[in-house]
Amino acid sequence: MPRLLFALLHKRFTGMVQLEQPEPTGMRTIWFSGGMPTFTDWVSASHALGEVLVSEGLIDAQQLSMALRTMAKDGGLLGPVMVRLGLLDDAGLSSGLMRQCRRKVLEAIALREGEVLVTQGPWEGPNFDKVNALELIGAGVVAHYDEARIEAEMGSILHGPLAGTEGLARYVAHFKFPANDRPLLDALAGATTFDALSRQPGVSRRRAAQLVYTLWACQMLRVGAAAVSISAFAGADTPEQAPRSRPTPTAVPAAEPRSRPTPTAVPAAGAEARSTRRSTRTEAAVGTGELPVAEEVPQTPEQFMAELTAIEAKLARQAHAFDLLGITLDAGKREVRRAFGELSRRFHPDALQARGLGALRERVGGVFAALSEAQALLGDEQKREQLRDAISRGVNVSQAGADATAMARAAFESEVLAKDGDKFLKAGRWDRAHELYARALELAPDEPDLRAAEAFCAYNLSPRTRNDAMVAERALSAVLTAAPQIARAHYFKGLVLRDLGAIDPAVASLTRAVQLDPRLIDAERQARALRASRGPAPAEKPKGIRGMFGKK
Repeated sequence: MPRLLFALLHKRFTGMVQLEQPEPTGMRTIWFSGGMPTFTDWVSASHALGEVLVSEGLIDAQQLSMALRTMAKDGGLLGPVMVRLGLLDDAGLSSGLMRQCRRKVLEAIALREGEVLVTQGPWEGPNFDKVNALELIGAGVVAHYDEARIEAEMGSILHGPLAGTEGLARYVAHFKFPANDRPLLDALAGATTFDALSRQPGVSRRRAAQLVYTLWACQMLRVGAAAVSISAFAGADTPEQAPRSRPTPTAVPAAEPRSRPTPTAVPAAGAEARSTRRSTRTEAAVGTGELPVAEEVPQTPEQFMAELTAIEAKLARQAHAFDLLGITLDAGKREVRRAFGELSRRFHPDALQARGLGALRERVGGVFAALSEAQALLGDEQKREQLRDAISRGVNVSQAGADATAMARAAFESEVLAKDGDKFLKAGRWDRAHELYARALELAPDEPDLRAAEAFCAYNLSPRTRNDAMVAERALSAVLTAAPQIARAHYFKGLVLRDLGAIDPAVASLTRAVQLDPRLIDAERQARALRASRGPAPAEKPKGIRGMFGKK
């Protein structure tokens, strides 16, 4: 698990990892964004959100009790309820969810076997705080790895020459190692051995093994011949004689290395995420390079506005893809990727809020969609050559692909509006959510999930009479007839059927929603409550002639 977590961080992976486990735990799902865990879905009694918030000092026990009473009365999820009651702000809730996620992934590092399904795809949830992956790996090794387990994974290389890489100096602070690890880190600045590390004053063999394994799992440790070359370069004959005066790993700001968002062009309808299966017992296929260094974006709001206006002007005159990305006609695939990467870091809508530019989200969404479309076109070698040839021959290409670009832009803008609508829906702001879903539907009228959400919001804005519920049920049934795999539509239909008093159909709809999307925790809770409300099932009457006369 530590090596898998680092591989995902190294690749800046966005998607989900599912770990098949025996009952009662069952499937564990971890969502990643930019290589860092951001959300988990399995229920853990020891890591319930309320308990985490209390233990971390974000709320007190009395406030938790108040929130739980409100939930029991009005329904809803604990986090939004606490925000609505003013017990926690959005930042505090995000921090609490991040800490809960960290605890549960830390628990998963204990796993020794099982099948893992890794599925790449966009993170479509809220912008939760991300877990510091390097610190998580270090803490997981401390919690779940002893010397025997480490030796079983590393084999003979544990007892051979060892030396830290240059990457260790760069990222050592992100692990947040305790101060008493400093002698071990100093020793690893040159070449040494595990036995030599374990003989350091005040250091146990277990801790020395844990530190070595952590750095090895994160590709920040040279082993074997590669470590010997360090001492040879320094003029020493053996690792034991390697100088200890090499530069000590220096501290860097204690924050997770920033991940670059890696937006892709709007996928074609029906495109499936790429999936791979791997056993946790096999070696993770990770690269050998060090973590890339993320670049900063030193832009003032005025500079950002000027660049945004310039790109909008290009869009207005229907500039071709090379011009839009600001690259020359002889640019190859690598230059295309580099140009798009630089632009996407500045113009991804999800990156605006932290820079105080949230009000520009809709404008930037259209620009980003156009940039994504240009990158997708130029990323295809054949299409890039065709466009380059047409421009060179003086052909007017301003309209080439205009319809496709407009469709991609509309789809992306619709997605941005829908995500904002989801935030208001979770907060119970039916009016704002309905407005945003309606605008999103104007751009993507055939999107079934949007139609389901819009119908449910309309129902909650109505007086919620029986007739209103029946109208909503028919609308949701129509959505499910056309798209039976929309989990939220089943969830919304279950809640409407509950209001109609149709308990069994409501339970069936809510259960189906959970089967399709285990993240719908409230659907499972609502189904459980409805089952409990029915009471125990009546005893079956005796069959045949004995049943005519009741009990003897």
